[in-house]
Amino acid sequence: MRKMIVIAVYLSSCMGSVLSQERVAATQEQQTMIEAKISSAAKKMNSMICDFEQVKISSLLITNAVSRGKMFYRTSTANTTSLRWEYADGYTFIYNNDHIQLLSAEGKTLNSVKMTRFFREIMNTMLMAVNGNGVADKNKFTATFYMDKNHWYVVLTPVQRELKNMFSVIELVFNANDCTGERVEITEKSEDKTIITLINKKLNVKIDDNKFLINNVK
Repeated sequence: MRKMIVIAVYLSSCMGSVLSQERVAATQEQQTMIEAKISSAAKKMNSMICDFEQVKISSLLITNAVSRGKMFYRTSTANTTSLRWEYADGYTFIYNNDHIQLLSAEGKTLNSVKMTRFFREIMNTMLMAVNGNGVADKNKFTATFYMDKNHWYVVLTPVQRELKNMFSVIELVFNANDCTGERVEITEKSEDKTIITLINKKLNVKIDDNKFLINNVK
């Protein structure tokens, strides 16, 4: 009997620990705090290099498609923002001061109106995860904030028609310790899901200008 009581207490303790890690809705005061801390951290960061893992989940795929690569981010005092999304298989997306270019493994430009529009929003989403810009843009999204012991979660539901036609919901996950983006989960209109995790982050490192060079754009 005593042994049963000990086991019950142990299980109850474990369950309490698990529940304490579950995310809960942030209060308005907590939301304001989260936005302020993300903004403050972003202002102190002028560049980032990190590895990423991207998982594509689709009913059309037998198994999840996993891709890996490297991300380069840089901002300047002139308010220009640059992002390079470099896959290990050679495909690369470059976003530089609102210009975007898609390159094949051979360096051939793959831009099309449809692809450019879609990947521009993907790049904008990644920038939100890196610097928090756009999270409070009520013209594009309604934002709901959650938190647990180690993370902050920003769930964005598109309200802009163009975005609603592409995405059902976007979730940004920030590390509560250093206030930087850690994961992005994008659910498309088709219910396909893409999960991108940023790892091995290095902040405020020098990045060569060539990383953000876009052909035919001065």
